[in-house]
Amino acid sequence: MIRRIATIATTVALFVAPLAGRGADLDVRGILNGCIGCSLADKDMHGADLHGISLVGTNMRRVNLDGAHLSDVRFTGVNLDDANLNNADLRDAKFVGTSLRGTTFARANLEGATFTGVSLGRTNIIDGNRRGLIRTCTGCNLSGVDLSSADLRSIHFVGSNLSDVKLANSDLRDAVLVGANLRDSDMSATQLSGANLVGANLSRATVHGASFGNVELCSRNHSYYNNASTGRDETVCANLRDVDLHGMNVSQALWCDSDRGEMDRKSCRPVTRVELVDVAHANLAGATAPN
Repeated sequence: MIRRIATIATTVALFVAPLAGRGADLDVRGILNGCIGCSLADKDMHGADLHGISLVGTNMRRVNLDGAHLSDVRFTGVNLDDANLNNADLRDAKFVGTSLRGTTFARANLEGATFTGVSLGRTNIIDGNRRGLIRTCTGCNLSGVDLSSADLRSIHFVGSNLSDVKLANSDLRDAVLVGANLRDSDMSATQLSGANLVGANLSRATVHGASFGNVELCSRNHSYYNNASTGRDETVCANLRDVDLHGMNVSQALWCDSDRGEMDRKSCRPVTRVELVDVAHANLAGATAPN
């Protein structure tokens, strides 16, 4: 216990002053890797080499990690609100349950990085003018984020909270939005061709001018929504309740097997009017729909 207290005291002392400019013999990586729940708030760690470590419950609000080497770092339950991760090497980093509100990632390398259950808030991790900053965000909270005119082709937002998100004029072609919450979102003039919306909640979403060509709206739930209580596969569709489809063309919306290959449309067929009305809860008045 005494040794543990001494280690904690040493760790705290190390971070009283900024880390930038310390000698190369300082084993910052080793110290942080063994420190759970440390506070690095407001610290200057620009250019620090922390590759491969695991940060758990760390307070890193407003920390400066500009140009830092953070490849393979696992951020679990970390608070990175308003942190500077510009120019950082974040290849294969894992963000789990991390808060990224206001975090900046300008020119950061996020190749292979994954995000699970994170809160993005007003962060600029998704830049409408740049592609590839984030490709997978499973169970993420993006409620209220402005993604207007963003290039989100092939992005995976499985089970994510996108309620009240601004997606007007965005490119979501081939995106995977299975089980996503898009309630009250603005999807005006959004390109959705080839997107997977099985089980997504679009209730009260604005879709005027959006493209629904080859959008997967319904599926026989092999892997997404297996009914454990009955053991039966059931048809699951996107929820289009209270969505104004007047003037929209949903006649090319698809029903597909959920276990099909990503490029395999052989198992797909057009969604029927009955499925759209009874399962997707769609009001087809004024819409171009299947007979």
